[in-house]
Amino acid sequence: ACAAAAAAAAAAVAPADLASFPGSGGLRPAPPSLLASSSSASPTPGPCRTPVIATRLTLATADPAEAAAALSPGAPAASTFTLLALRPLSDRVLAQACSGSLAIDIIALDWTAGGSSGAGTSSGAPRLRPAAAKVAVGRGIAFEVPYGPLLGGDAGARRGVLAGAASLARATRGAGIVLSSCSPSGGGSAPHLLRSPRDAASLLAVGAGLGPSYAGPVVAW
Repeated sequence: ACAAAAAAAAAAVAPADLASFPGSGGLRPAPPSLLASSSSASPTPGPCRTPVIATRLTLATADPAEAAAALSPGAPAASTFTLLALRPLSDRVLAQACSGSLAIDIIALDWTAGGSSGAGTSSGAPRLRPAAAKVAVGRGIAFEVPYGPLLGGDAGARRGVLAGAASLARATRGAGIVLSSCSPSGGGSAPHLLRSPRDAASLLAVGAGLGPSYAGPVVAW
């Protein structure tokens, strides 16, 4: 049971991912206890460690004013939750998220509705331009790619996630991407969809047609 709990925790968030969240360019550093626990993880079997549970708030909005009020550096959420995520529902909010003006750690785009992060059309997620993606990653903000729809979604959801992930990975060279088994619409994660960080990256690399040069940074970032 101990080994299973450790494997599930590792599959949910790679240890390197936790240490990489500077809190929007250093505005809100991750708690030292969280970093110490994640950095001490060993790839070899060892004594069972107490799982570290991080709290997360995800705001889905199309209104820049609402995003600024809820996720500004001085907002209560910035000191209440370990991780702050924003799911932009409009191009204006996406541009705001990439600019670094919000105290967010993660931008979670929903590609399952047919959205695209590249030059193609978008019927679901706002359009993410490569230049904006690079600016966001440079400010310490990560983009979340859900791999759950690749395992348990319909054909349309799989196509949307793969197309969006491919464009995003090419724009950032694989940096600034975190993988999640959860549903982008906030439906949570089914335990049977959990995979190890390297297996999840390989699944994305193969499905999106990306080589090791892209999948490697996703695991190590």
